[in-house]
Amino acid sequence: MLIVIVGATGTGKSGLSLDLADVFRAEGRAVEIVNADAMQLYRGMDIGTAKLPVDERRGIPHHLLDVPGLTVATNSIKIADVLRERHTVVLIGGVRTPSDALVGPVANLVLRSLHFDVAFLGCHGMAAVGLTTPNLAEAETNRAFVRAARQLVVVADSTKWGTVGVMTFAELSDVAVLVTDDGIDADARSVLDRCVGTLQMVSVGSLLGAAR
Repeated sequence: MLIVIVGATGTGKSGLSLDLADVFRAEGRAVEIVNADAMQLYRGMDIGTAKLPVDERRGIPHHLLDVPGLTVATNSIKIADVLRERHTVVLIGGVRTPSDALVGPVANLVLRSLHFDVAFLGCHGMAAVGLTTPNLAEAETNRAFVRAARQLVVVADSTKWGTVGVMTFAELSDVAVLVTDDGIDADARSVLDRCVGTLQMVSVGSLLGAAR
């Protein structure tokens, strides 16, 4: 089970995550907490970030805290603008699409010389045929991202299942981790369980109930 807790800084997300972890541990489940706060990611950035000290983490494993530094490569102008003050950002070149993504031969050439630990991608559609997009140039650039990464993580909500764009840029078997929501139907889940490395289901109902 994957539970995502969101909210502004200082609103009690860390305390809620620890309380939920204690409940699950009492039921005999293994529990880990993964940070998604970019400011808490950096080692030494403790003031103003509400980062939990080690002695307040109740012995629960925490991940993506105090990472000394990250380099992020993206073809999204919007993402680069958000991250540029906190990360080393590599914005690949290319032709700008209406969604502010950079694609095409220049982008693909740059990506062939880069190497990533993890690539995070979304998709227009996913089905048994794989991950698809209606944009041919975008498909080629997405393929280049997939080839450059040691691990592919895809984030796609359940409405994307069954949508098939004109071109496939990755097979389901290429996906190490797929994060989707529990609205996906049983047949689709069966296919994904069989084909992707790890299927992470976000239970929207459980999350809302826990937040209350």
